[in-house]
Amino acid sequence: MKRLLVIIFLAISFLFVSHSKSYGQIAYLVLIFGDKLANENFYFTAVGGFSVNFPGDYMNSSPGVGVNFGFIANIRINQKLFFAPEFVPFSLYRINHVERINTGNPDIDPLFKSATSIKRAYQFELPVTLRYQMTDHFAVSGGPYIGFWTSVKNKYTDKIDDDKIEYTQDVGDNFETLDFGFVADVSFSLTKKVWKGPFLRLRYKQGLRDMYKPSGEIYSSTLTLQLALPFVETAKCP
Repeated sequence: MKRLLVIIFLAISFLFVSHSKSYGQIAYLVLIFGDKLANENFYFTAVGGFSVNFPGDYMNSSPGVGVNFGFIANIRINQKLFFAPEFVPFSLYRINHVERINTGNPDIDPLFKSATSIKRAYQFELPVTLRYQMTDHFAVSGGPYIGFWTSVKNKYTDKIDDDKIEYTQDVGDNFETLDFGFVADVSFSLTKKVWKGPFLRLRYKQGLRDMYKPSGEIYSSTLTLQLALPFVETAKCP
């Protein structure tokens, strides 16, 4: 079972972080050597899932679905409390029905008058949390995070007669790079191997910086459901 989960996470890491060679190498090292590095006071957890992204008051946009993938370094403070910094090399923030196309090209803009529009912001994040294991199956955690928006693009889709047309516009210059805020989450262990096997995590993230440079507001606000795989099979962690 664990080998199957490792294969799944390897596949996810290849898809999500291969766009950055250095991030991909870190992902593979943690996945391959996670068990060997584990002990009762320190171990890694691979985590990934889907998020609902909330646009706030940004141009009457609507929520979109994103994905994310990362790792947790679990450092034991006492029997129930852990210091748990995270490295999230891939996080996709996506919202729907964004601003109308405005390329300035008279040959392109008229073709997308009724286009469906999506905004995609690619990020990597560094949450720093404390996790408290309340019971054998429930834990809560929270703390600040910083993030970096590495790419922001609008994708427009429309039809001419029965032919589908698409146009992608880089709008990164309109957005800040550095993001920051806080995260809070609750986790539920799925197996009798308490906190040694897979667990689910529901996380809320709230950005505190307005990322949109022109007038208007857009904050990195998400609700995420993740599957986590601890690399602690040989560790004596509760």
